[in-house]
Amino acid sequence: MKEIGRYERAQVLDGVESYTLAPFTRVLGYSLQETRLLMERVKRELTDPKLHLYSAHYIIYGRKPEQ
Repeated sequence: MKEIGRYERAQVLDGVESYTLAPFTRVLGYSLQETRLLMERVKRELTDPKLHLYSAHYIIYGRKPEQ
């Protein structure tokens, strides 16, 4: 489980910018500087060992029917 958690943390840290930049600058009107500071604080909290963050995931898969 610890290894899965390390992979999850790496994926989340890589995705912070892509999930944050456009909505905060285009929709909420934050400046690029403000958004970058916010992203750094988010990354710092995600790597804080005092916090135990949990998230639920649903994995759905299917197969193409054989003909």
